[in-house]
This record gives sequence, C-alpha cells and structure tokens, in this order.
Amino acid sequence: PSLSDISPNLVLESLMFNTPVIVTSETGLADRLGEYVSYVNPKNNSDIADKIISISSEMEYNKKAELVAKFNFDHSYSQIASEFLNIFKLL
Repeated sequence: PSLSDISPNLVLESLMFNTPVIVTSETGLADRLGEYVSYVNPKNNSDIADKIISISSEMEYNKKAELVAKFNFDHSYSQIASEFLNIFKLL
C-alpha cells in the first residue's frame, strides 16, 4: 500500500465499478470517500491484514459492494476553481 495518496484515481475508478476498496488512511479524499472505503494505517501490517481478511469474506464483500453502489463523486471544474480561490484568499 501507499503511505499516502493525495488523489487516489485507482480508488475512484474502482468505486465507479462498485468494487470495494481498501485505502490508506492518509488520503487527500478522506472527507469525500467517507464510509464507502475501508481505511488502513499504512504502517500497521496487522491492520492491513485484518482489512484484507475482512473484505475476503463473501458476505462482507457483498455488503461493501452494496454500499459502494451508492457512492457518487461529483467534483466539477467550477467546484475546483472555487476551492483554489478560497485557498488564495487565505494567503
């Protein structure tokens, strides 16, 4: 796993196909990914192993897949521009 991932495109693509995902807790999109992904501490092997074992269960996988099917990520260019302008205002 990555120690951090500011813009996890692979995660977003997986979610688009209703595929449950395990992602590092050090992601730049944690506020948008919320409960739709399983987070791991990238420096904790036991945490990583536990999440892999958990999602390997057919019942848990299906439960996560149903949740992921409800995920909607809309981040328009207008929203991005607004976010940048807000950052510049803070400078």
